[in-house]
Parts: sequence; structure tokens; C-alpha cells
Amino acid sequence: MENELIARNCFTKVKITEPDKYNTENINFLSPEQLVTFLEDAKKHENITNYSLLLTVAYTGIRRGEALGLQWQNINFTNNTITIERTRDDKGVRSPKTNNSYRTILVDNIVMKQLEVYQKWCKGLLFSCGKKLTESTFVFLSANSFEPLSAERTKKIVDRITKRTLIPKITLH
Repeated sequence: MENELIARNCFTKVKITEPDKYNTENINFLSPEQLVTFLEDAKKHENITNYSLLLTVAYTGIRRGEALGLQWQNINFTNNTITIERTRDDKGVRSPKTNNSYRTILVDNIVMKQLEVYQKWCKGLLFSCGKKLTESTFVFLSANSFEPLSAERTKKIVDRITKRTLIPKITLH
């Protein structure tokens, strides 16, 4: 209006309201403080697979299906990177969601150290039942069945932790 490009201000009747900070219905993320509580609880009360998965997702921002699709060949301990090449859910293994989903992520040392510890644990677990960890072995394995974790299982893990910690329910994405 001031520059005479438009005849009238279209926004004069628009009301900008403060978001309802007490309505947590649509919030699907944790505050930094809640994330610390969440991960501390996972480390204390969950098994090494669950904790390693949650730490990896929290620090990298990868989707649940991308994490479940990780194979050991996708983790480069020398360069501290994780490469996303596939996704996996209860319907199977397939290509990532979009072409931009194929990527290599630089990963924090905390995560890489945990993944090294976890990899040794996996080797021992598989060896105990006469199996061998290979480059194409999926990273996150169930301690009970030696099979890759399911998407449904990850939902139960998150629900358990949010219930114990009284953190608002979230989905792992």
C-alpha cells in the first residue's frame, strides 16, 4: 500500500494468535530436556539394541524405516558416517522415500562409539547361535529372535519409555 502496488491491505482482518502451549495433541517431537530424559531412560531400562536404535535416530534425524533398513555396510567407522540406501518396514525392504533420501550423514562420536559397542555385542550374539555378522546383516537385531527389529516393535519401545518417563507420546519418525 505504501508503495502503491496494492490498493488495500488484505491482512487487516487477520488475527494472529499465540499457539496454545497447553495443547500437546499435535506435538510429535521432544524438547531437548525431554530427549535427554528419554535417552537416559532407554539406556537404563532398555536392551542395547533398543538404546542404540533410539540414540542413532535421535542424533541423525533418520526415519524409522531408514534406521531399520541399515546394514553394517552402511556404517563407516573410519569416516563417522552412515549411508542411507534403503528403508525397511513390516512390508519389506525397498528404496528410500525419494531420490534425496539417498544420502550419507556425518555422525557424532557418541553414536559411533555406541554402534561399535553394539556391533561387538551383535557379533557375540550371532556367534552364540552359530551365525556370523556380515556386511549385509541388518544393524538392529532382536536379542530374542536374532531377526531384524520390526516397525511395530519400535512403536512399543517408544510407548514404554514415554509411559515410564511421563513424556508426551510421540512416534518414532
